[in-house]
Amino acid sequence: MSALIPIRATFGVLEPDEITPTLVRGYVSDRSKQPKRRGARNGKVVAADGLVGKRMISVELAYLRAALKWAEHEKWIEDAPFIKLPAGAGVRARKRALSAQEAATLLIATRHPDTMPHIRTFVLLALATGQRGNAVRDLTWSQVDFERGTIFFSETGRADVTNKRRADVKMVASLAAHLMEVKKMSRSKGGFVIEYRGQRVRDVKTGFANLVARAGLADVNIHDLRRTAATLAIEGGRSFAEVATMLRQNVEVTQAHYAHMSPDFLTGVAAAIFGAIGEEWVDAPALPAPDGPAEESPQ
Repeated sequence: MSALIPIRATFGVLEPDEITPTLVRGYVSDRSKQPKRRGARNGKVVAADGLVGKRMISVELAYLRAALKWAEHEKWIEDAPFIKLPAGAGVRARKRALSAQEAATLLIATRHPDTMPHIRTFVLLALATGQRGNAVRDLTWSQVDFERGTIFFSETGRADVTNKRRADVKMVASLAAHLMEVKKMSRSKGGFVIEYRGQRVRDVKTGFANLVARAGLADVNIHDLRRTAATLAIEGGRSFAEVATMLRQNVEVTQAHYAHMSPDFLTGVAAAIFGAIGEEWVDAPALPAPDGPAEESPQ
């Protein structure tokens, strides 16, 4: 497939964690300066008029993103890197995050008798730590240090994944208390925190979907818990650097995703605008209507 040729040339020799936002932006910039290609004539590639367009670059990066997501799904890699498509590409990233009220409603629903205990523990861990679902499912009791009040997600113990994008997170008192109770009843031979009848739980999609329906919420998936954790932390005044550390991602990526959630987002810009104009004009009375017939409204 021709769309894969330039992708393979740039990204083919890299490890997933080497594919950074800066590298992707550089690819977009370089490709946008290259001439279009349209097949071959007499065995030679023919350049069409004009340069490679945004749509073609988006298609190329979409293939790369899909391939990395598939590798993540198949457990070849732990986490697919963030691939941002050019603006105006026609692809909208999911931005769903629960409000504080929705998150509380979801947690209340975890106490319903029909909600399996491991689903409650999974949701509490995901919301309190901002870690991905696979990191929560992989968690073992050996990674939970009650004395230090820390969960060491980075020490997963799995040989088939890298740990570069799993954070070590402090436990709030309520989460620590919950986990202490869960540990007393733990029967998992592998020591997994998320277990059901003594067996490790590898998939919580059905249980989570039932929980969401029980809570009366709509359009909520598991990864939205991670976005919710980040959003509520930033809305609560935590810095982008702190949240990026929790998410184990680039500060630049965190700011691009969540800047609008910050209480101080663009307040300085608005102040500068009215500072230049003069804030006295904001509350100034309207000027009296001029003499003569009123202006006609535009049709």
